[in-house]
Amino acid sequence: AAADPTVGTIDISGNIPITTNVVLPFTDVDPQAYYVEGVNWAYNNKITAGTSETTFGPQDGCTRGQVVTFLWRAAGTPEPLALVNPFTDVSASDYYYKPILWAVETE
Repeated sequence: AAADPTVGTIDISGNIPITTNVVLPFTDVDPQAYYVEGVNWAYNNKITAGTSETTFGPQDGCTRGQVVTFLWRAAGTPEPLALVNPFTDVSASDYYYKPILWAVETE
């Protein structure tokens, strides 16, 4: 049997309206950079707010908490069904607590 190509994917179509009418506030994003459209989409759709009010940090790496939060927001910020936290390094006060719980149950 063929593998199901949808297993393990997140369908965000319909969850997030595509908005591109807001000017980027980031002084460290070159308008000619290859990634500017992605930054524009992520910022305007509230996937990320950057590293400060005026910086995005395009040369910075992303933490596990940041990446899971981006995915969670792209999925529409669903409430996790379970509140069992399997990670000893993630506490309920972390901004990425709900995204981590959601990711664990979403697999």
